[in-house]
Amino acid sequence: MTTERIEVVITERGAKTVERSINNIGGAAQKAEGATRLLHKALGLLGGAALVSQVVQMVDTYTNLQNRLRLVTNGTENLAGVTEELFAIANRTRSAYEGTATLYSRVALATKELGTSQAELIQFTERVNQAIILSGASAQEASAGLIQFSQGIASGVLRGEELNSILEQTPVIADVIA
Repeated sequence: MTTERIEVVITERGAKTVERSINNIGGAAQKAEGATRLLHKALGLLGGAALVSQVVQMVDTYTNLQNRLRLVTNGTENLAGVTEELFAIANRTRSAYEGTATLYSRVALATKELGTSQAELIQFTERVNQAIILSGASAQEASAGLIQFSQGIASGVLRGEELNSILEQTPVIADVIA
């Protein structure tokens, strides 16, 4: 077995070179850490901005729906009661509140001259939501179907796009209409 002997001689110049290299590596690591912190903060701000944007959009949607419901209710107390009942319907039928409230308000406007009571409108809205659930539609399809159906009721006629949407997304309602 052969052994070799290696001798390492450290000179002052070599030590300074190694020290400089280690300091360069440390400085680069600190810069990378600073950049990582900056990126983390930027992503946090972007996430916060997106969250604020979504909240603003939700508040706008809710305000718009409340304004529509104000047109078909009498006073603040009545509006609060209808809103609460529509939330309950949306929860019971696992439907979107937006579609449920839109359907209610459009049906209420379309049947205003017929003297339809709020109890009848609430019952109709819940039954339509239940029919949509029976059709096996996803939440997005159900919401789209409700909006298309309410547009048809509001105009008094189910036209091309509205009818196609109902036929495709909520076949149970299409069967009831037929």
